[in-house]
Amino acid sequence: MEDDEPRAKPRLSVDITEKEQDRMRDLIPWGLQSAIVRTLMNSALDLIEEYGEVALAGLITGKVSALDVIRRLDKEKGVTN
Repeated sequence: MEDDEPRAKPRLSVDITEKEQDRMRDLIPWGLQSAIVRTLMNSALDLIEEYGEVALAGLITGKVSALDVIRRLDKEKGVTN
């Protein structure tokens, strides 16, 4: 590939169930789905960079979720519901 040729945009393909697809379609507007997935991926990567294999294990087993992280951040900032 020559330097002046445009590079293809990196893409991610993930297999999901029909039920997961239905939930995503029902809960997240079409134009926001990619942004939500990118945000969640980057948050997971941040956790993995900071905590390594412990974060991987927590995420894979479901013992750590995005909601847990949000609650922890709110607690640290003194935000109450």
